[in-house]
Amino acid sequence: VRFIYHEACEEWKRRVFLDAEKDKQRQLCRELTEKVAKWREECLALQQAEADHVAIYLLEQEALLKEEEIKQMEKKKKIKKQLEEYRVEKQQKRESENLLQSHLVEEARKMMEEQNSEGKKRVQYRERLCNRFSD
Repeated sequence: VRFIYHEACEEWKRRVFLDAEKDKQRQLCRELTEKVAKWREECLALQQAEADHVAIYLLEQEALLKEEEIKQMEKKKKIKKQLEEYRVEKQQKRESENLLQSHLVEEARKMMEEQNSEGKKRVQYRERLCNRFSD
């Protein structure tokens, strides 16, 4: 009986010890699971922060590109405006030269007509003089 009692006590001690070991292992397992969950959250937070940082950087780069594009467009507009002003100025100069040239041509034509008219008058005068003397 003593032996059986002793064996039963030993078995009970072993079970209590094993239960205690299992409880310790379960507790350690829970703690490790909690730590892993915490690390996972921290890792996700860091990844999100890094993703946010990258997104901000990309937005800043996009803004810089837009600014550069706007500057280029303003330069193009300025060049187009200068080109148009040059064309208008050149056209006005051409028109004023054409006007002056047409005025000079008109003056020359009038002078030629006057000279022709005077020449005809002289010829008529000579013919009259000749006709008088011949009569």
